[in-house]
Amino acid sequence: MATNNVSGESDKGYGTGSGFGAGAVESVTSAVVSTVESATKSDVNLVYGSESIGVSKVQETALKSISGYGDGSGYGSGKVGDTVSAFNITKILTQHPDLRTYNDFLTQTQLAHQINDLQTVTILAVDNGAMSTISNRPTDVIKKVLSLHVVLDYYDVQKFQHLPNHTVTLTTLFQTSGEASGQQGYLKATDVSTGGVSIAWGAGSGVGANLVKAVVSQPYNLSVVQISTLIIPSTIINNSSSGSGSDSPSPSASSPRPPTPPPAAAASPNASSPIANPPAWANPPRRAGAPFSHADSPDDDIPPADRTDGSAAAIFGVDNFVYVYLYGAQVTSWKNERREELLFVSNKAVFKPPKAIRGGIPICFPQVGTHGNLEQHGFARNRLWSLDPDPPQMATSSSNKAFVDLLLKPSEEDSKIWPHRYEFRLRVALGAGGELMLTSRIRNTNTDGKPFTFTFAYHTYFAVTDISEVRVEGLETLDYLDNLKDKQRFTEQGDAITFESEVDKVYLSTPTKIAVLDHERKRTFELRKDGLPDAVVWNPWDKKAKAIPDFGHDEYKRMLCVEAACVEKPITLRPGEEWKGRQELSAVPSSYCSGQLDPSKVLVGG
Repeated sequence: MATNNVSGESDKGYGTGSGFGAGAVESVTSAVVSTVESATKSDVNLVYGSESIGVSKVQETALKSISGYGDGSGYGSGKVGDTVSAFNITKILTQHPDLRTYNDFLTQTQLAHQINDLQTVTILAVDNGAMSTISNRPTDVIKKVLSLHVVLDYYDVQKFQHLPNHTVTLTTLFQTSGEASGQQGYLKATDVSTGGVSIAWGAGSGVGANLVKAVVSQPYNLSVVQISTLIIPSTIINNSSSGSGSDSPSPSASSPRPPTPPPAAAASPNASSPIANPPAWANPPRRAGAPFSHADSPDDDIPPADRTDGSAAAIFGVDNFVYVYLYGAQVTSWKNERREELLFVSNKAVFKPPKAIRGGIPICFPQVGTHGNLEQHGFARNRLWSLDPDPPQMATSSSNKAFVDLLLKPSEEDSKIWPHRYEFRLRVALGAGGELMLTSRIRNTNTDGKPFTFTFAYHTYFAVTDISEVRVEGLETLDYLDNLKDKQRFTEQGDAITFESEVDKVYLSTPTKIAVLDHERKRTFELRKDGLPDAVVWNPWDKKAKAIPDFGHDEYKRMLCVEAACVEKPITLRPGEEWKGRQELSAVPSSYCSGQLDPSKVLVGG
């Protein structure tokens, strides 16, 4: 029985985890959850960051409720159109003199810049008179209060007046700032029987306002509505640091104060240190908000064709971000500080259940490929996961990273094909240096005393410039199973692996670090893994690419799958046991000729 990374601990938590070397840099960042709506209108624009994608004939589909995060999730279909410029909240509010003071303070606190980076947002604005309640407060207090009035979803007056179950929880920019403790960054909207709408603080009673009127509506990107008064929780006032206690100057007399920079770099946990759950953060990130599209980078011409208009999570660091769908718990975008897309998603990818999304990082569980009796790659990538709003805390000796936790538990449908009870927790995290970390924990919760066995893989699609100019280092001289030759066992010959034809191999007993070198881009992807002894390398090449319906004929040139996996020796868990498998990805400059990673950029350890 394979016992690698298996723990028998029964308490809630993550046990003793393992680190990835003392040189890994982590810093204070933030996470945000956003609900992308199911659109019912033809030729609408869904804004992603600073640009937008046109979606034509988006069909309404059944909504599945996601507790605490908007009113549900839908899955639309359509084709990607051209990108256009996004909104400028400062210019928009300038056209409304009664909101001048509100607008000025958005600029002074630099919230306007963050709002302009959002794909979908609702602004709860107040008139000039109502702003007097905080105009003499310190700048940091004003920023916290106003960020509580920036909702990370689209709600116009009509939608507010027709809420499912008459109430909805709203995630705000304050919740993503790192300043909010617990549920302090949430609001609750309620449509009352008289036709009015009340909006209250989600973490307490007696603090709220009424909806007054619509100001601006740009479906389904930007909505500005006026409310009767500011929502000012006492905790924001009481918890503000005394160091900034002087009254803030008026907007006209003061230039914007730049955000507090992130703290100094700190070493990541060593191999015996658990990974951390961030406490209340002291320093906000330089950017927070909803994700950008695959199409917003000038270097990227492979936007998805059918984007799921469903609930998703976006994780933001100082200069990087990651986009994760709840459908499949699938990472579909990972961008660096230059907004270059690092993951491949097919232009023909179908973002609509029950089809798996072609690209990103699909989760293969409880089966990899056809190594078993289930559907190819198992069912986890075809299920709607839930987001854990209160993930377990873990002690740490270092600084923090932004993350979200996604959960999958067996459904009645799944139990018919795989009759086991389990809890699958996936943590998707983003480090200060842009590292993307995925940690899976699978626990056997069977009550009948029976063990279960599974295989697993992070099916990572790397975006490359030209597959013929790519090579993989770290798998030389290893044994592998060739899926193109009935899983026969061979030994890899020669130096680094290059590509001239279709490849589908499972390398066995691989090192903890693998490098993918992109010569044309002069960039190296570094994959670090723990608890996953194997590595799958896949590229369909031209002939098979043409036979895959959701894959472009020439797209094989711009992708390569290198997957941290456990295939040869399946994992077996007895009831109460837990398995952990972790993958960490980073992208660094490299020299193709020398075959060496830039020593100034590579994380220490291995």
